[in-house]
Amino acid sequence: MISYGIAYVVTLLTADKAMTFIFFFPYAVTYTLYADWVLTTIQNTVAFITIGLFIFLRINAGATTSLDTSNYTLMAGTVFMYIPATFTIVRVTRNLRKQTMNNLIELENKEKDARRAMENLIEIANLVKSNSNELNSIIDEIASSTMAFSNAVEEIAHGASNTAEEIQDSNNAIESIREEVEKTSRASAEIKEATEATTKIVQNGQAIINDLSNMAEEVKDKNDSVSHTMDSLKTKSDDIVNITGVIAQIAEQTNLLALNAAIEAARVGEAGRGFAVVADEIKKLALESKNNSDNIANIISELQNETITSVKAVAELIRINEKQQKLVEEVSSMFGRINLNVADIKEKTDMLNRMMENVIAGMNRIANAGENIAAVSQETMANSEEAAAMSREHINQAENAKRLSNELLEMANRLV
Repeated sequence: MISYGIAYVVTLLTADKAMTFIFFFPYAVTYTLYADWVLTTIQNTVAFITIGLFIFLRINAGATTSLDTSNYTLMAGTVFMYIPATFTIVRVTRNLRKQTMNNLIELENKEKDARRAMENLIEIANLVKSNSNELNSIIDEIASSTMAFSNAVEEIAHGASNTAEEIQDSNNAIESIREEVEKTSRASAEIKEATEATTKIVQNGQAIINDLSNMAEEVKDKNDSVSHTMDSLKTKSDDIVNITGVIAQIAEQTNLLALNAAIEAARVGEAGRGFAVVADEIKKLALESKNNSDNIANIISELQNETITSVKAVAELIRINEKQQKLVEEVSSMFGRINLNVADIKEKTDMLNRMMENVIAGMNRIANAGENIAAVSQETMANSEEAAAMSREHINQAENAKRLSNELLEMANRLV
């Protein structure tokens, strides 16, 4: 098809007859049979461009007569009308192809369904054939069991009279057991109430222990803060002692300077009297500064001793508090274990209560069942003959079922 398209383009572009363009139609129709939008679009585009180029070349060659113009119009109009027709053909062809494929798929599915149905039918026939012998055996067993049941009915009728007395004795024993179980149930309920009260007490104690633990933690924090403060105070006291020592040294040096100044003033005589007075005052101030620094040193020394004592006391208090915290944690752990044990006891008590309730309910059901059995035992004798008659009827039905099974087996053999 590509070679035909190339030959058509070459032929049309080299021809001098306008009717040469009709060779486009078999080319276009052949491409539309593929029902492919892309191929159809390409071939229509190539044809449209080729015919337009042909008309353009013819006009440039001077073929512009009225006949030529009519031919050009005919060519363009024919192509414009044919191109939509090709797309319509492609669309219809694709729809027909899709519908045909759907029909084929549906036909194939129906064929598969029919094949499966036949296979299922054959499988059912084989199953009926394989199970017919087993069914006959079961029917024979039913007949044999029914005969045995008939004999057992007579024995039941014989023992029904003794059953009523035995049931009455059982009911008396059950009543005694039920009374003991009810006592046990009441004791279990009292244990449950005591356990619940213990649980509340333990929970309250746990809450108190938690509060005590929190308070001990706060006391520890405060003690740590006080200890840090005492350490800081001791450090600052040492700094003050150092400063007072410096002051005392300065006072001693000032006193020496004042003494030297007084000696020099006495040496110069009357002219140094005023300077001597000043030196004497400086000496007094120096002595007073030294006395004050000594007093401060003494006070700081006493403060340091008290601070050291306070630090030791705080350290001892921290140690005691840590010991107390450990004791609180141990007590809290003990309360936690007690709480777990109490909860376990409560859970087991609840379980025991439920068991007691179930036992009481069971005993009641047993008692009711005993009464019902006593009543049923009276009816058993009356129903024994009816049961025997039903057994004979079952034997007859088993024989009919065996006959029908043989007929079904024969039908399955014919089907397979």
